[in-house]
Amino acid sequence: MPADPPPSYDELLVLNAGLAARLEQAPTRIAELEARLKQSSSNSSKPPSSDRLAKPAPKSLRGRSGRRPGRPAGGEDTTLSQVADPDVVVRHVPDTCGGCGGGLTDPAEVTVTRRQVFDIPQPRVVVTEHQIVTVACPCGHHTTAATPDGATAPTVYGPRIAAIGVYLLYGQFLSIGRTADAIRDPTDGVEAPAQFTTPSLIHGPSIGPSARARAPGRRGRLRFRSRGPAGGTPGSSAARR
Repeated sequence: MPADPPPSYDELLVLNAGLAARLEQAPTRIAELEARLKQSSSNSSKPPSSDRLAKPAPKSLRGRSGRRPGRPAGGEDTTLSQVADPDVVVRHVPDTCGGCGGGLTDPAEVTVTRRQVFDIPQPRVVVTEHQIVTVACPCGHHTTAATPDGATAPTVYGPRIAAIGVYLLYGQFLSIGRTADAIRDPTDGVEAPAQFTTPSLIHGPSIGPSARARAPGRRGRLRFRSRGPAGGTPGSSAARR
């Protein structure tokens, strides 16, 4: 099969002119295609479903502050420091030599390394019984002692537990059931089981004005209901959780 004759000089000029024209149009076409690829639902009228897997990275609307991450330079340091007079001191004295293995009796102290552990003691409910005594006068009249403030019922919460309950309810926005759990669980609920398993009333005057101010709309009295063995009784807060 005979080969095609090579193009003439004039044909090469026409072909070269056509390629040059198409090359001039290529940058504009490439820019249009790149712009279409960058379009998304955030910068065009395209719906979010068209983003598919190529979703743009979220951009924060917060501007740069110019500060470096971490604590600002010159700020006050806050760290746990040892105290000069600890509440409890436990001495750990070795009774066997770590070199020869012999016993140590009244050894001479070389140095003492102090390690302090900060912790909170186990909470314990303290029950104070107020006995209001009635006495008889020789004239025949019976006189009863005045009831102390805060002891307004056979069983009531004291001002400290009441303040904690108001703080958890209105400061930390816990439910009534979880507030009862938070008060009962750390104390094991052993010292005063009736206080946490029966509906008890906390009267506003025993809480104090600062705590009542944080409980808008429910200043009269506050009812704690704890969770029963079956997960809550009908109508209790535990059953509604």
